[in-house]
Amino acid sequence: MNLNGGLSGHLSLKQELKILAMPKQQRQRFLRKFVMRGRKYTRQRIRQQKGLDGQPLAPKKNGRKGKVLKGMGKGLVAYADSDKGVLKYKNARTGKIGYMHQMGIGSSMTASQNRKRNGEPDYKGPATKKQAKALIEEGFKGRKEGGKGYKRVSQKWIVANLTLGQAGVILRHMTDQDYKDRWDIPLEARPYFGITDKEINIIVKEIMTDVQQTLATKKR
Repeated sequence: MNLNGGLSGHLSLKQELKILAMPKQQRQRFLRKFVMRGRKYTRQRIRQQKGLDGQPLAPKKNGRKGKVLKGMGKGLVAYADSDKGVLKYKNARTGKIGYMHQMGIGSSMTASQNRKRNGEPDYKGPATKKQAKALIEEGFKGRKEGGKGYKRVSQKWIVANLTLGQAGVILRHMTDQDYKDRWDIPLEARPYFGITDKEINIIVKEIMTDVQQTLATKKR
């Protein structure tokens, strides 16, 4: 995922002419500063958990706590020549992940991939809290002592009395779900990478002021 420092259409004609009139080396330094300031704004958005529109980024799924895009502020590198500046991720895989978050592109997972990533499930081990919660939401009841009738049970009871495999089979029957060897993982869009028009104007004004001060110092 790249951010190209193309300023045409974002600046006044006077500003564009000033930049074009710069010597090549000076223009290259200008564009490098521009994308580095863009990196600063991108990292700031990640820290503040806000998107390009200033609104909070979509939270994690299922009510899980914690920040999203964790670590995505790292690995951003700035390149520039006399024609353009580029902000990108040094690692291509990180860039791909960033692009998926930016655009809201989900992925898919197969059972074999899941086993490779998380290991073979221990179906004889205790049911998980997640399974217990899902079973209770579906109205699951356990047998009463002596086997006569059924009673409401707690998550603690399910974890203590059902195995991972048993809970999985019961849950599939209760929800009429077939066993899947592939499933989709949706991802909400979190547009954090880039520079807004307002930020472009701020950056250009700051850099142009720096340039003018540098030139004034050299003339002394």
